[in-house]
Amino acid sequence: MKRRWMQFHASVVIVVIFVLHIAAESFAFFHAYPPFSHTLARLATKPSSNAQFSTQNQTEILSSYLFNLQKSRRHVQNTHDNKPQLLRSAKSFAFFLSSTYQMTHDKDPLFDRTVIQAIRLAASLNDYRLILQMIQQLVDRAQDAGVSLHPRILGEAVRGLTASSASVAKIRTVWNLSQSDCWKPSVGPLEVNAMLEAMCLRGKIKVALDLYHEAFLGNHTDVYSLSILFKGLASSIQDKSHAETEESLESFWINTNTTTSLMPLGSVCWQWNQALLLFESSLSYEERKLVSNPTIATLLEINQRANQVYGRVHDGAAKSALLFEWLQSRGIPLDVITCTVILSQLQNEWKTALHILRTMNETIVDEPTGLLPEPNARVYSACMAVCARAGRYEETLQLLEEIKSNPRLNCDLNTVMYNSVLQAMVKNAFQSKSAQRKQRLMDMFDIFNQMNSSRQEGSHSVPDTVTYNTMLSGISVSATSVNVDVWKYAEVEGLDFDTTESCGVQRIVHQLLKKMEIEGVARDERTYVHSLQAIARSSNLHLEDLLSLVRLSFSDVGHNPRVYNAALAATISLKSSPLQATQEILAKIMQAGIYVDGDTTTILVDALCAANETKSVAFLFEALLGDEDSQRALVERTGLLIFSSRARTPEVTLYVKAISKCLLVGEYGTAKKLHEQVRSRNLPLEAKTLEKIAQSYALSAIATERKTNHRTKKNGFFEASLSRAESAFSLLENVDEPELESLALVSKACVATGRFDQSQICLRQSHIQFLKSISSHPTVYANSSSYLPMHRRDRKIIQNMHSSLMRYCAKTGSISLALRLCEDIQSLAAQIAWLESPNNSSPFPKAIPGLSETTSQLEEVLPVSRDYLGMNLREWKWLIQAAAKAGHWKVCLSAFQMLRPYVEFYHKDDSSWLGHEKQFDPLPAKDYNILCNALGITISCLCENHQPAWVVRSIDDWILWSGHKPPHEAVIKAVRLLSSKGQHNSVASLLSKSISAGLEEDPTYEIRLVVGAISTLYKDGHSVAADDIFLLAVTNGWIPFDLKRQDVAGGALVLDLHGMNLPMAHSAVRIAFQQGLLTDTGPNDDESVNDLVIVTGRGRNSALKMRPILRPAVQRMLVEEFYPPIGTTSIPGNMGALRICSEDIRAWLQFQRQQKGARMIEVATALKKLSSGSALKAILRSAQSTDINRRDS
Repeated sequence: MKRRWMQFHASVVIVVIFVLHIAAESFAFFHAYPPFSHTLARLATKPSSNAQFSTQNQTEILSSYLFNLQKSRRHVQNTHDNKPQLLRSAKSFAFFLSSTYQMTHDKDPLFDRTVIQAIRLAASLNDYRLILQMIQQLVDRAQDAGVSLHPRILGEAVRGLTASSASVAKIRTVWNLSQSDCWKPSVGPLEVNAMLEAMCLRGKIKVALDLYHEAFLGNHTDVYSLSILFKGLASSIQDKSHAETEESLESFWINTNTTTSLMPLGSVCWQWNQALLLFESSLSYEERKLVSNPTIATLLEINQRANQVYGRVHDGAAKSALLFEWLQSRGIPLDVITCTVILSQLQNEWKTALHILRTMNETIVDEPTGLLPEPNARVYSACMAVCARAGRYEETLQLLEEIKSNPRLNCDLNTVMYNSVLQAMVKNAFQSKSAQRKQRLMDMFDIFNQMNSSRQEGSHSVPDTVTYNTMLSGISVSATSVNVDVWKYAEVEGLDFDTTESCGVQRIVHQLLKKMEIEGVARDERTYVHSLQAIARSSNLHLEDLLSLVRLSFSDVGHNPRVYNAALAATISLKSSPLQATQEILAKIMQAGIYVDGDTTTILVDALCAANETKSVAFLFEALLGDEDSQRALVERTGLLIFSSRARTPEVTLYVKAISKCLLVGEYGTAKKLHEQVRSRNLPLEAKTLEKIAQSYALSAIATERKTNHRTKKNGFFEASLSRAESAFSLLENVDEPELESLALVSKACVATGRFDQSQICLRQSHIQFLKSISSHPTVYANSSSYLPMHRRDRKIIQNMHSSLMRYCAKTGSISLALRLCEDIQSLAAQIAWLESPNNSSPFPKAIPGLSETTSQLEEVLPVSRDYLGMNLREWKWLIQAAAKAGHWKVCLSAFQMLRPYVEFYHKDDSSWLGHEKQFDPLPAKDYNILCNALGITISCLCENHQPAWVVRSIDDWILWSGHKPPHEAVIKAVRLLSSKGQHNSVASLLSKSISAGLEEDPTYEIRLVVGAISTLYKDGHSVAADDIFLLAVTNGWIPFDLKRQDVAGGALVLDLHGMNLPMAHSAVRIAFQQGLLTDTGPNDDESVNDLVIVTGRGRNSALKMRPILRPAVQRMLVEEFYPPIGTTSIPGNMGALRICSEDIRAWLQFQRQQKGARMIEVATALKKLSSGSALKAILRSAQSTDINRRDS
């Protein structure tokens, strides 16, 4: 009974509360809207018609509602107050619409404004239910009354629901009301844009695409619709999980049923591909009214986002460049903002950036008919930033000077431009050698002083924080390349400090920090990090220098972990007690309440390895986990004290870095212990982790193999390198799709340790993955008019892998492995050619865009491309070298024939060969040296295998391919073989062909060739053949020789042998006597013969100082090889010359004439006997008798 009584009381209380609530709401309604209460009172006391109420009183009520709604919205916007009481005016208006308001006509601007304000107020207070209620009531009452509503109300309702927490279903419910016939005019672009924005913000990009296609076909889109959709596509790119696969990407272009010219810009990002299709379709609509520069800018946002997520697979820089050229080809004008965005996305493609800037500079101001605007300061800044990222400081300086000298720009130099120049210098210094780093640093100080001097002029190029940070970074890069004396002249303008306390790097760093304080420039964490990195490279670094900088940073950045880590890393450079300094910095880190994180642990590992305490790395990781025994062992060995309570638990990535470091320094045991710790902790070893460990094993195997004694292989290093290579291969086998870098390293390690099969497996796996990656793109890429090679980084990795493997084969003479690798490499090139060819029909890759389809031209140009993945010049040379070392001369000769395209390309005369001079630069000198080396190796191999015919053929091929003289070393090798075979005529013919073939820049080519040939023949005992070569050279003017060059006292002739070696001198003397004296004197001119002076020299340039070689050799030759012997006498006062008296010369000449006459008589007698009839008959009878005897026997 009592229980029922309590339930009754509770019911009564609830009823009373409900009645009071209704009364309060009614009171608030009438109190808030006195005009409405007064109107209702008048209506109650004074009867009136509905028409009068709708036309006069409703206007007053709507005005009152509008005023109060606007007042409430301003209150919410100014105070950010979200109290429910502020929503009463909107709720009251909704009640008014549903109960009292009567719709009598279509157009009522006051009504539309009031409804919109009510929707906006409800949206700002996150009451989407009220919005849904009002829109549904409006549509229902409009349909009942037969009146129309303005579609702007629908758009505002969609925007209001988007700003609230309404779900997608509720927003789509409101949008479905757009199908009603109460909207007049019909729903247009503004409402479609509101719905597109709602779906994009809710992540329903597929719904937004369908909506856009439907609205586009119904002509309900405008220039902003595509921009909204592009922003939605950009925001929907989250990760690589939705990347297009090979099949899906091909089907994407097929299913769209279009042959868009933007297909070469396609990517693995489907959002980017969809945006390209939408963009091109919008260009064909009513003279491109749906395309504007903001639309292009949002399209570039998709490219930027895709590049951030997909990286080099998407290649955003190439996409931006191709898109720019495509827009230019379609005649679409671009504004300054769009050009700036394109430049900012070029990354380090500085050539493309300069091309765009030069094209913009060609715009004529008086006749603005171009498609590009004139560049301004932002365009120049973006272009300089691209050059800075590429390290092209010279180009940034040129742009800086161009801004100063170009009056059309009408812009001042600013800090951003100068910062770009400084960043370019830092990047260039990092990539340069020591001497160039010194010059870059001095240039940086010049630029910095220019910025300081502009402060007085009031310009906008005052140094800021980025400027100082860049200066400090440049100092840290160049610190080890500049001596102390140079630092004394690197003054900072406007400051003059006492340099007695410090010198060099530390002095400059403190000057810059002090100047930042004086000028009021903020010093951030990068400032102190770069400062610590700079002084860490100074020669007189002390611990107190590091601590002073750390204390100085407290006032600016507080206890910053990055600053502490930079100081900790700097202790490694200390010459005395580096681990003690490391412990002191580490103690301050823990005292400051900073945890020992992953970066700190990595630095500690580096410090231990630098101090030869790599074995303590395992104790370090155990100490981080709280093992007390390991903490004590670490303190005893290194003095490092780490409290596990102030350290974070090491992750698997730290283990990987530590294992890699240990393997690189040769601590295999410590690496094994760390690996065991990973297993004992059950840390997940992901694919990337296994790859990193495998790479470390491979690098360690390669480094250890270099220490191996390749003759005995008994010094222990070979076994260690072999074990590590096998470990690397076994780890990589557990990864489904390893990266190309990992495959390249493991393949190189396996081939270095003799594991050829495993190396070939890695090579083929890399080929499969690369083919899979490029096959995911349309084949139309190869037909692009602006062909930018896709996956250039992957191509570079593949090329380096090929080179490494072929180099090792050449080193060891492994011809069988080299041939297998050559087959795999050429097979890869053929498959890439098939994939990149149009319709997959051409057997050759189209390496040069626009090239005609003739096979011969493709064969000629193919190997010279930098993106060609077949056997390149060096690899063919290494194959030749491997074959030569193995003694396979046929393989060597066949491989040499593959060098023909390179020889022809190097010697081509027309720089615009085939009209594509921009695609390839002429081969550099080092590549030409490779060609010469390959020819020399081929000739050497053929000579060792005694193949004189193929030797001559190889040199003839070189002359035929190039039209130029062959390398003289190869010709000399051929001469040696021909000389050893006694083929003297072939030697003369080879010399004639080699010297007469084309032009040669070396003026000593003929002399060196003749000297080498004569020396070879003389050494082999063929003196007569050597004399013939000498006479041939003199006759053709290959070498200077003149017996009657000058007269001396007494009329003596002079034969100068200065600069000749012994074989040349021997031939010169013999030719001088036989062809000079003998032919120039008649039979009765013996009295006109004068003395002959032979200048041999005093032996100053001989191997034995002041001990002549030619003088005794000439004397011995004149006595032993001439008959009658010719005697010589010394010239008084000149020990470098010999005199032959005229009597000896006349006697020798007389004897030579007698011998000549006797030989002529013998020849005449023999000819007479041979021509007589009796002699011929006797010979025939003798021959017949011989034949009869043979038949009888």
